[in-house]
Amino acid sequence: MSEPADEPGASFPMPRTCPFGMPPEYQKMRGEGGVTRVRMPDGSAVWAVSRYDLARELLMNEHLSVFRGHVAFPDVTGRGGARGSIQPKGMLTWMDPPEHSVYRRMLMNEFTYRRMGHLREPIERFIDTRIDEVLAGPRPVDLVTALALPVTRQVICELLGIPEEQNDAFNVHLDRLLGTRTSNEDRAASWGAVRSLVGDLIAEREARPADDLISRLVVKYKEAVGAEVDYEVLIGLIMALRTAGHESTAAMISTGIAVLLDNPGQFDQIKADRTLIPAAVEELLRFLSVADRATARVTTADIELAGTTIPAGEGVLVLNASANHDEAVFDDPASFRLRPDSARHLAFGYGIHQCIGQNLARLEIEAVIERLVARVPGLRLAVGVNELTFAQDALFYSVTELPVTW
Repeated sequence: MSEPADEPGASFPMPRTCPFGMPPEYQKMRGEGGVTRVRMPDGSAVWAVSRYDLARELLMNEHLSVFRGHVAFPDVTGRGGARGSIQPKGMLTWMDPPEHSVYRRMLMNEFTYRRMGHLREPIERFIDTRIDEVLAGPRPVDLVTALALPVTRQVICELLGIPEEQNDAFNVHLDRLLGTRTSNEDRAASWGAVRSLVGDLIAEREARPADDLISRLVVKYKEAVGAEVDYEVLIGLIMALRTAGHESTAAMISTGIAVLLDNPGQFDQIKADRTLIPAAVEELLRFLSVADRATARVTTADIELAGTTIPAGEGVLVLNASANHDEAVFDDPASFRLRPDSARHLAFGYGIHQCIGQNLARLEIEAVIERLVARVPGLRLAVGVNELTFAQDALFYSVTELPVTW
């Protein structure tokens, strides 16, 4: 049974340790039944679900909502977010059925394993260009700014069809929107700039279609909705894709490389047999679970879970990082090692809101590791792992700088 609703236990978020270890409180919460109350930075209390089996069960429940405008939606960023406000159109990760179902169907075929396979060659070219620059420059080099961020930005801009000359402006404004220290005035200005830039691109593709995702979304919108294009909806969809397709993947690439370099035995195993890279990526996804805060929800009806009633209209955190370190599912979960059951992880969520771009994310992470192994086999950390710093307060857990040499 959980603690009484008016007596929340630990404060959230809880810092990770060692530096890749999970918050110690997660194990304690699982031991207490897996459904507990925690205190958020704004003082509100929400329910935290920490066990693997309960996380899967709850994420399949039709009485959970992702609507961030609800007054009870957990404020995982600590900066107010959109709670209690009018929700922008088109933000897929903020939509519930039936609206969510319409737009998710529009995008499903764009991110299939087969379609992503066609992107491997251009993605490898992007990576090799960056590695060329790294090898030609001074040592040590920060792989966050030299590789992880620029590659993931370039891939998503290429997929969407954003012209290369507009990439920098697009990314600068989106970084401001996602930044934890951006003022409300700067956030509003950047939102307006992105809306204008993307709106112009939609109009251009509607008049002159190209072989890119924006052009296909224009056509699919008309087919699915049976109406003229609502620019605000498409702008929101494109914003959601760029954010989900860049921030989390960049965090996984940089922090995943840090884990590999901190585990030379496992890294040597991968270098000796590159067919192990996909398995290593699944284990990195499980081990790191960088999107631990992305599965926040709010209940729309009373939900019974493991003998506890979670009332309607209350915030819920489904802690996938805790679920992915559940001893009942994964043997010795605190260790990073190639294991046969890593792919059971919930790093991409579960249920109807499972990450639509997971095949692209896997492809990018695999490609970066493969090209680094092939071209920089002597890669190593330039500082001790305990000297690395991590973004504890960001939406996606990540190393902030990754100095390496070879």
